[in-house]
Amino acid sequence: MTYDPTNIYTLLDLKKITVSNEIHSDIIIRGENIKALEGVERVNGFLGFSDSSIQNLGSLKEVKSNFFISSNTVYSNIKSLNKLETIGGDLILRYSNIQDLGALKKVAGKLSLRDTNIENLGVLEFVGGDLFLPKRIEKSVDLSNVTVNGKIRFWNDSKTREKVIPKSEMGYADFKDPIPHWSHIYVYSFSEIRDANTEQLRFYKVYKANFLKGKYIDIKSNDNYAFILFYDLVENHNSDIKKLENHLKKLAKFYPKTKSYGQSEIIKELESSEDFEKAWQMISQKEYVSVQTMIEYESKLGKELLDGELIVKLGGYSHLTEYGQNNIAEIKPFATKQLENYKLEKKSRFFDLFVKNGEPIKVKKELRFTQSTPY
Repeated sequence: MTYDPTNIYTLLDLKKITVSNEIHSDIIIRGENIKALEGVERVNGFLGFSDSSIQNLGSLKEVKSNFFISSNTVYSNIKSLNKLETIGGDLILRYSNIQDLGALKKVAGKLSLRDTNIENLGVLEFVGGDLFLPKRIEKSVDLSNVTVNGKIRFWNDSKTREKVIPKSEMGYADFKDPIPHWSHIYVYSFSEIRDANTEQLRFYKVYKANFLKGKYIDIKSNDNYAFILFYDLVENHNSDIKKLENHLKKLAKFYPKTKSYGQSEIIKELESSEDFEKAWQMISQKEYVSVQTMIEYESKLGKELLDGELIVKLGGYSHLTEYGQNNIAEIKPFATKQLENYKLEKKSRFFDLFVKNGEPIKVKKELRFTQSTPY
């Protein structure tokens, strides 16, 4: 099943598609302008909240298709599903701040409550697909009143997920003037500042000036300003990579949606100046590093890079037992030791056993037939 949802950023956007307390389309609510799902009792389609600071679901009772809450850079304020009773598809709440399911009785598809603060299933009666729950409640949760057609599985909480910080703890500068709304666009260069109107352009100058003075304004999810500033800094940094790196780190801290872009840009600048050592330092701090990247940098740096730390990143954490996740610091040096033993046994660098000239080594298997072999 594919979706082509309508992105909803403002109350006006929401009101335009609400007819007699119902929405007849697939929608994703984004940003910080909508605080409550006002006047909506039924969504006859797909519903998602993506980096939205919405606080409650209002009078919503039914979602005909899938429903998800995703919070990567904006703190999710929804703690309960309130009056919501029925989900016609999957309900994916992983990494959300949901604490209780409210009036929820039926989920026709899969229900994922991994990495949530859920303690019980409330009045839930039916799950048509798999049910995923936190391992910490495996011995306490009551499933006797719930029919689950799929598998029930308990998962360890993620150890690598970065927690999203509430805005009240971010340390934004005190700025009383309203932030001029700028409808979301995908920004690819600083030249797109030309699309700003007079009011937006005036604010951008204030925003940039404050940023350069170390005062960071809450732009209320008007992310165009942050991305325009990102490209402004990148395209006009006068080859001072250290200064650019410091600026982009601050930009990532206070405007988290720019984080991955900032890291990639700094790595690109370092590679352009052939500072591969510094570039690798940044790459190795990422949550995931690909095998291909490791092989490329082993060639660029002329040394082996794979160790226990990187082995754990390649393998991930979630499949480990609770004991394994809680003792990951002890596992890493053990993995390094086993790797060294393996290389001594094979008398080769690790990746040289599998890769030659940047390409996987292909092994031809020779089959030998005897007179007794049927053919």
